[in-house]
Amino acid sequence: MQGLVSTARHSRVLFDRGGFGLTPTPYPYRIWYWDSAGLYNSSPTQLNWLRTAYSLDGVTWVGDSNLAQDPAAPLLSSTPGPFHGSYGPADILYFPQNPPTYDPVNPFHNRYVMYYDVTDGATEQLALAVSADGVLWHKAGPAIVLPHGGPTDWDANYACEHAVVLQLQPNQWFMLYSGGVRTSSEGIGCASSSDGLTWTKYPGNPVFSIFEGVPWRSARTYNPWALVDPGRFEGHGDAVCYKLWLTGAPAANPANIGIGYARQ
Repeated sequence: MQGLVSTARHSRVLFDRGGFGLTPTPYPYRIWYWDSAGLYNSSPTQLNWLRTAYSLDGVTWVGDSNLAQDPAAPLLSSTPGPFHGSYGPADILYFPQNPPTYDPVNPFHNRYVMYYDVTDGATEQLALAVSADGVLWHKAGPAIVLPHGGPTDWDANYACEHAVVLQLQPNQWFMLYSGGVRTSSEGIGCASSSDGLTWTKYPGNPVFSIFEGVPWRSARTYNPWALVDPGRFEGHGDAVCYKLWLTGAPAANPANIGIGYARQ
């Protein structure tokens, strides 16, 4: 990848044939990512940990820059606490039909909606932000959208980045997220919502775990990415509605990281 900072990690990329309404060049690819050189926010206006860039081909990027936050609704705080730092975007949704204006009351009436990781240095959770242009962001929704679990839960300390959010129907939302007790790579859980703001975790979580005895992902099971197609992908591969890709690593060699595939 060309045009991004050397410490780029945890990316989310969107494609829009209309070029996101950008002028004078309608770039069809847009990336948001975590600059891993930064973690804790030290500016009331600039998000030192999150950047964005544009591309014509998805490989060479231009316009790479920091994002900004609204001081009246900041995404992060310099004060120690749950919003002290972040490991980047969990998922970003784009609604081109919405006007390019900021709606503080109705989060999904904005053009851009971002689920993002927040951390106090020991635990991680998901929060929500919105934007009219993908550059200036405003904290929105509940204080924490997806909290980590209780002391005896599988996601007691981590319910966080490496997530995917799907809007299946106007009032039906589905999320897959990474989580765990010691690290965020101990498993994958799912949650559902009627509004994209208040989430109910599946009681059978985690749906994938390092403790299942599957050798290739017995050290790490995380980083889900999913696609859904009511038309069962029209003969392109398995004729199913849901396809999932996840990252894993074996306990015998944790550095041997690979990607697996599941379907339903």
